[in-house]
Amino acid sequence: MIDRIKHFTPKNFSFYIIGDFNFPNIDWSIPSSTFNECNKNFIKFFSEYYLTQIIDSPTHKDGGILDLVLCNCMGLDRIKFHSVDSPLTNTNDHSLISFGISVKKSMKSATVTLYPDFSRADFKCINEYLSSIDLKFIYNKSENLQEFYDKFVNIINLTIKKFVPLKK
Repeated sequence: MIDRIKHFTPKNFSFYIIGDFNFPNIDWSIPSSTFNECNKNFIKFFSEYYLTQIIDSPTHKDGGILDLVLCNCMGLDRIKFHSVDSPLTNTNDHSLISFGISVKKSMKSATVTLYPDFSRADFKCINEYLSSIDLKFIYNKSENLQEFYDKFVNIINLTIKKFVPLKK
């Protein structure tokens, strides 16, 4: 995992590494671990890349900080807020993490951009289409919350493509 992250880590840009890392034995206030080689290797990578872990309260029902938001110093300057809130449902054992970053606007050349024109959307068809989807079934057939979320987002994106015209 560390090799993959290193491969995609930009050198001169802010970046964020987000996810459920399952390192309950890392003390992120220091950061350190004496648990095993995997933990030690991750701390070594963390230190070599001068990363900061911004989540400072437990993200798992057992009390550990397992879900991380790591960033480099350029990324840290852009963090506006972060929080750890209750899980989405009572069946989840991980808390919900939220964070915001400021993004600098860049000057782009004058290109034509198409985007959904929601004012002309066919909301009757959208309602019928979404009503025909059994989200409870999809949730129950999903391996985890991330898989369900990905399926849900795909459904919403497909709905927009099917029933919302584009405009310049």
